[in-house]
Amino acid sequence: MKGQIKFYKMERGYGFITGEDCKDYFFHFKEIMNKEFLSKDDLVEFKPDSNEKGLVAKEIFKRE
Repeated sequence: MKGQIKFYKMERGYGFITGEDCKDYFFHFKEIMNKEFLSKDDLVEFKPDSNEKGLVAKEIFKRE
């Protein structure tokens, strides 16, 4: 799925991505592939998933 970084608190290691489905997905820095630097409004691709707390993003790649 494609999306855009809505919020990323690098020092805490988490953030949110707004997916192309207009839903917000929580992510943890460990899901960023290649450990690329991400910031607000960056375009990304990710695998949507869910857990007991809600929607999550996995295997996140920065789009060029």
